[in-house]
Amino acid sequence: MKIKLKLSLQFTAIVFSIILVFSLSIYFFSSYFRKVQFTNRLEIKALTTAKLLFEVQEVDSALLKIIDKNSLNILSEEKVVIYDSNFNKIYSNTEHRSNNIDKEQLKKIKKNKRVLFSDKKNDNIGIVFKNNNSEYIVIASSYDKYGYIELRNLKIILIVGLLTSLLITFFAGLFFSKKAVSPIINVIKQVNNINEYQLDKRVYVDNNLDEIGQLAQTFNKMLERLESAFDSQKQFISNISHEIRTPLTSLT
Repeated sequence: MKIKLKLSLQFTAIVFSIILVFSLSIYFFSSYFRKVQFTNRLEIKALTTAKLLFEVQEVDSALLKIIDKNSLNILSEEKVVIYDSNFNKIYSNTEHRSNNIDKEQLKKIKKNKRVLFSDKKNDNIGIVFKNNNSEYIVIASSYDKYGYIELRNLKIILIVGLLTSLLITFFAGLFFSKKAVSPIINVIKQVNNINEYQLDKRVYVDNNLDEIGQLAQTFNKMLERLESAFDSQKQFISNISHEIRTPLTSLT
């Protein structure tokens, strides 16, 4: 694998990892704050229902159901159930049997005063409401339709952005690695053009202070040593030839 491609892949992997961690963090915190905000809305709904039922004399269970039915609810599949301290259901804004809560869960809410829990679909909150020295357990549940739609859209945006960033990063890495490697390619071309008859040539680079410049200086020093060695060899051969020529002439 060429250095240019290797640098591009390494650069892409690093940037991809950073963007992936950043995207996961965004999605995690968005999901967390969705749940916190939706739970707060459920708690407000539970408290409002309990106050209307117990603190407003003109409102009874039947009227409160009518109010809930005809009010503009922004919560999807909203359910509010109220139990007394003996875990007897005294109010429910719907008549579904699924509104019945497990007794152990009711005990847990009574003990902890505020409990968050979820079923397969809905988010639920159970709180203890006090009125006239009596305690009531109020449970509100709903499906955060719009919150989950926003999370799904956010997920799509993050995935598309991640893949797009991956492609852009890869091609940008190829471009910059090509520029980074081009001085090395230039040095290689210059060195390939030097043979035993051109040892006086030297490698030239624009910047002698970076690593490529140091590599070029190393090649030049090596060429100087080779040139010196070849010159010494030629001088030695010339001297030997001269020394041998004289006695051969005499013998001839």
